[in-house]
Amino acid sequence: MLKTTLKYFLIICAVFSSSLIYSQNTALVEGYQKILKRGVSDSLFIKLNIDIADEFIFNNPDTSAFFTKNALDRAYAIKDSASIAKAENFLGIIHYSKGNLLTSLEHYQKSQRVYKEIGDNSGAVKAANNIAIVYTALGEHQQAIKIYEEAFQTNIDLNLIDEAASNIFNIAASYLELKNYEKVRASVKELEKFSKLSSTSIDPCFIKSELYIVDNKLDSAIICLERSANISIKEGDEFFLASVTMRMADVRIKQRDFIAAKIELESAERIIIKNDFSELMLNLLELKGELYSELGQYQKAYEFMQEYTQVKDSLNTLNNFNRISELNMKYETEKREADKAKLEQIVSQKNSLFKIIFIVLAAVIIILGVYVYNYTRKKKLSSLLKLQNNEIKIQRHKIISSINYAKRIQNSILPSKDLLKDKVPNSFVYFKPKDIVSGDFYWYRFIDGKLYIAAIDCTGHGVPGAFMSLIANSKLNRTVDEYKLRDPGEILKKLHFEIISILNQEKEPQNAQDGLDIGLCAIDLGSGEIQFAGANHGLFLIKDDELVEIKSKPISIGGLMFERQFDKTDNLFTTEVLHIEPGDSLFMCSDGIVDQLGGSHYKKFNKSNFKNFLSQLNALPGFDLANEYCEEVLGQWRGQYDQTDDMLLIGLKF
Repeated sequence: MLKTTLKYFLIICAVFSSSLIYSQNTALVEGYQKILKRGVSDSLFIKLNIDIADEFIFNNPDTSAFFTKNALDRAYAIKDSASIAKAENFLGIIHYSKGNLLTSLEHYQKSQRVYKEIGDNSGAVKAANNIAIVYTALGEHQQAIKIYEEAFQTNIDLNLIDEAASNIFNIAASYLELKNYEKVRASVKELEKFSKLSSTSIDPCFIKSELYIVDNKLDSAIICLERSANISIKEGDEFFLASVTMRMADVRIKQRDFIAAKIELESAERIIIKNDFSELMLNLLELKGELYSELGQYQKAYEFMQEYTQVKDSLNTLNNFNRISELNMKYETEKREADKAKLEQIVSQKNSLFKIIFIVLAAVIIILGVYVYNYTRKKKLSSLLKLQNNEIKIQRHKIISSINYAKRIQNSILPSKDLLKDKVPNSFVYFKPKDIVSGDFYWYRFIDGKLYIAAIDCTGHGVPGAFMSLIANSKLNRTVDEYKLRDPGEILKKLHFEIISILNQEKEPQNAQDGLDIGLCAIDLGSGEIQFAGANHGLFLIKDDELVEIKSKPISIGGLMFERQFDKTDNLFTTEVLHIEPGDSLFMCSDGIVDQLGGSHYKKFNKSNFKNFLSQLNALPGFDLANEYCEEVLGQWRGQYDQTDDMLLIGLKF
């Protein structure tokens, strides 16, 4: 309980001490991008890219990383040390937010080193504080404390009182993790002294409540926890509110104020269920088990602890197992002793009766025993079935929650449809995964005045396809960002070898056929020139109401079936150059629509129907209702049948 709450508290401190929370300003970003297109000096180019990265650093780390790397590359080129240090620090923040702790640490250390080289002590101490935050997340609390103490002394020398107070708070929190309460007390006293000088209020009340609990001053602990709860309500922080409320319930149990403890747990449970805080649910179940154990309701306590163990199967520990076994044994022992006492009482009362009465009573007792045994056995089986059903529900909930979280991650890599409509107003993207997550995805970037756009279909669908889509998106971004490739054929060729390498396909035969199909266009919106290359995905053009299919190479990206037939110098994926005129339309898709089963004979939609469908879609006054039209036509074809595969269709009318 303490560990989860304190971990969250340290994250709050990390955000506070870094002082890097910004809100997105779309208008400002668009203004910067217009300036960049006109051409600027190196120093202004770096500044604008860093400013844009700053706008997205917390709400869109990938976008922030793109602009940060732009700035960093130019800064290294002109040896601008101050900008290098700042950009490296930004990359540290971005990787920390993604959970890449070691990579984050590497960037922070580079930033600190450069800051020291140029004599910027203020920047160096901020980087040092971020390094300590990473060590805290890694559980290296002694190392974190050492860095926090050095940062504190530097901030004092620089007269940065707010930052120094934040350092003291982090030191106190780290010592609390190490259970060094003497050091915690000293740090809290120093923090209270600094709070009078600091313009930023850092409330140590939660840490003080833990000290009061250690000292068995439970009333004082409750007062501090209530203050922490009020602060979390004021700030709208329901995660911390639920954590503090459960900590109060824990203290109430220690005070044997079980009614208050039950009220606190019910309040916390409402918040947890409302927000789906699965990690806190474990703490809640554990405290419920402890509460009902203290109340002597061992069966109910056993059920909560059993549910706790099932939910926490990946983190199961010997202590929890022993606790459940102890409760179960106590319940079974008391039940047997009660049955035995009842039988002995009956025998004692009947010792003076005649033999016939004794025999009759003995027979009644035996019959009753058989009945009780059967009833108890039936009740236990019923309880076991209930526990198993609960376990199934919990596991299903965990799986669905995990997949929904994966969906949020996958959606974060998809570019904004609104940005595409800004550049090509008469356009649409119809994207309909078969399951929660998808093996299909769309990708586009505006580079050097051209629109690079692709429809990608990865091996499989659902979770396996989603994993493959994340890999493909990362490698496609790397191909255009790091390798600076611009020719579609060269991009696909490089992507092919990148997929083979990342999946280790040359050494792992079971992965040899995993890969993706892709159609990629580079469109010059000014001149109307289209460069196209495809791997098992073609292109459809409609010119003067006539539909033309531009076919691709009949091979996929990744896999060894074709890889051995050419080397890295071959031009396997060729680029075809086309031209478009105003009124022409372009369509790119995966094979999900063509392969959809349905109709009166339960057959595939097929290529012929698909081409007619595109012609009818093109005849619409505009593409504003294209998604609704696709949904209606394909829904009628599918009828009562399930969706066969992920569906993706991109349309552009010029």
